[in-house]
Amino acid sequence: MKQSTWLVALAALLMFALPQSVLAQAKPIYSYVEAGYNEVDVDKPSGILDDSSGEFAGISFSIGKKYHGFGRYISNTIDDSDIDLKDTIVGVGWHGGLGEKADLVMEVAWIDQERGDFDEDGYFGRVGFRWRLIKLVEVGGWIRYQDVGVVEDEVYELNAMVHLWRLAIGLGLESQDENDTYNAFARFNFGG
Repeated sequence: MKQSTWLVALAALLMFALPQSVLAQAKPIYSYVEAGYNEVDVDKPSGILDDSSGEFAGISFSIGKKYHGFGRYISNTIDDSDIDLKDTIVGVGWHGGLGEKADLVMEVAWIDQERGDFDEDGYFGRVGFRWRLIKLVEVGGWIRYQDVGVVEDEVYELNAMVHLWRLAIGLGLESQDENDTYNAFARFNFGG
């Protein structure tokens, strides 16, 4: 047998072996708190735009069935320096339209960015999707346009989470012209 035939047979066996509760439909949840760690890898270091790492914390809450509000605070330090990079983000969004297990997501937000002695305000808009493949696994992807100070940029985002009860553990990637950000996070869902 070819290797691909074995993989299909193994996937089918696993689907039948998994309990129905694992395969049950679940929808994305918009009421949660999260915290995580991130690493920023800059293609062309230039003093204020160097590799950095740090933490982030966020909150999201449902507003009715189709809307949500959110906030996030990110604090990084440029590697081998004492220059701090801080972002504060507050926004609102709409979700729905793709069925029970998936949502189209549209969001707008205000951003305050501090880069050492520089402090700029701006905004972003993003559109994407969240999809609960099975009850335990969720994936998402977004395209974000942001305008902060003199910098306008497109950012592409991907993430994946494994849900265990109300806790989710996830990994994410944000990619833009000059850098990539890698995230690892934990999320506690408090809404349905």
